[in-house]
Amino acid sequence: MSQLHLHEDRRARPRAGRAPSWLSLALVAPAAPAAALTLVRPSLLHGNPAMNGSARGTALVLLLLGLPCLVLVATRTPAVAWLRPVWLGVLGYVLYQCVLFLFATPFNELFLLYTSMTALTLAALVTLTASVDTKAVADRWRSPGAARGLAAFLGVLVVANTAIWLSDVVPGLAHADAPQFLVGTGLTTNPIYVQDFSFWLPLGVLTVVLLWRSRPWGVVLGGAYLAMWTLEGVSVAVDQWFGSRADPSSPVVASSMVAPFLVLAALTLVALITYLRVFTRARTDLIGGTP
Repeated sequence: MSQLHLHEDRRARPRAGRAPSWLSLALVAPAAPAAALTLVRPSLLHGNPAMNGSARGTALVLLLLGLPCLVLVATRTPAVAWLRPVWLGVLGYVLYQCVLFLFATPFNELFLLYTSMTALTLAALVTLTASVDTKAVADRWRSPGAARGLAAFLGVLVVANTAIWLSDVVPGLAHADAPQFLVGTGLTTNPIYVQDFSFWLPLGVLTVVLLWRSRPWGVVLGGAYLAMWTLEGVSVAVDQWFGSRADPSSPVVASSMVAPFLVLAALTLVALITYLRVFTRARTDLIGGTP
C-alpha cells in the first residue's frame, strides 16, 4: 500500500469510531426478517390488495438490493472518506422504506421489527453524519464544473418531484375530507408526501444550493442523494409492478410506471458513477504527481 493511501486512511478514520458500522450492520437483524416476512407472508398484511402488493415489492428490493448494499458499504468504506456519501445515501433509502412500512402498512405482527429497524437506521445516520470529514471529501472532489453539473441534474429531479406531488396535493386541498390521491389506498394521509415535503425535498433544495456554490456539504449530500435515488427508483418500479399485479384496476399503482422509474434509476446510477470517478481521477492525479 502506498504512503499516500496510508495517509488517506488515517485522515478518513471516522470521528465516531466504529459506531456507524456496528449500527448499520445491527439494523440488518430486524430489517432482513421484516422484509422477508413482508414479502413471503402476504397474510400478515392487512391493507387493500394494491397496497399489500406495493409493500411486498418494497420489501423485495430492500431485501435483495438495499440491505446487501448497506452491508457492503458498512464493511468496505469506513476508512475511505470519499465513499461515505454513498453510505449516507443507502441509509437514507432504508429510512425512506422504514416510514412506508410504519405508516403505509396497517399495523401488523411485524410492527416491532419495523420500529427496531427505524430506530437503528436513525442512530446509524446520526453517527455516520457526525463522522463525515466533509473537508476531506471536498478536497478530493475539486471540480467546480462537475459540482454545477450535478447541482443542475439534482435540481431538475427536485423540481420535477415537487411539481408532480403538488399536482396531487393542491387539488386535494379543495377536498381535504376525501382527496383524490388517497382513493384506493386505505390511508388517512400519504406518508410519501409527508416525508418528501417535510424533509427530503427541502434537503434536496439545500443540497443543490450548496453544490452550486461548491460547498463541502453539498458534495457529500449530492453523492448521498444519487445513491438514495438510484435505489429508490428501482424500489418504486418494483412496488408498482407488484401492486398492479395484485390489483390491475387500482388507481394508485400502474404497471406503466415501471419503465419510467427504471430509466430514472439508470440515469441516477450513471450520475453516481460519474460522481465517484471524480474522486478516483483525483487520486490518480495525486499518485502521478499532478498538483
